[in-house]
Amino acid sequence: MQGISGRSQDGSRKGRPQEVRRLLRRDDEEVQHVQLQEGGDLMGRDIDIEVRHLTRVEGHGNIYLNARSGKVEKVLWEVDEAPRFFEAMVRGKSYHQLSHITSRICGICSISHSLASLKATEAAMGVEISKQTELLRRLALYGENLQSHTLHVGYLVAPDLLGAGSVIPLVKTAKEAVVKIVGLH
Repeated sequence: MQGISGRSQDGSRKGRPQEVRRLLRRDDEEVQHVQLQEGGDLMGRDIDIEVRHLTRVEGHGNIYLNARSGKVEKVLWEVDEAPRFFEAMVRGKSYHQLSHITSRICGICSISHSLASLKATEAAMGVEISKQTELLRRLALYGENLQSHTLHVGYLVAPDLLGAGSVIPLVKTAKEAVVKIVGLH
């Protein structure tokens, strides 16, 4: 399937094939609900929205929306990340190394990737973990979730709420908030 093609600023057609990561479809009833909430502004209109290079997403993000005669035809939320070939990196490695290598897939959710690797290795080898190990792993995941949410709210949401492009300018205008964010993270 190809992504939605749009027009560039000069009006020329551009159409590059894109892998569709997520396609949301709305039925007529849902579209009518959206139209009613918006006061009918979409009724009868053709709309093409293309937002490229979303910020604050891992990888490269884009949003596409197409509506014809006031009805949403396609909504596309697309986040692409270049291949990093972790599958090739672990090929031929000892099972002792796998969780360490896979933990590098993401710096924010390294525990999740490491534990997924351990779970796969254990399943392949028929290993059953103890209840204590299961609880410790769950605790590590909860800690990772707290860290991730703190990072998201502190470094990505707070600057928007406080009218700054990033957390850096907030050092001058909201130093206490930045110190608290850094301390929590």
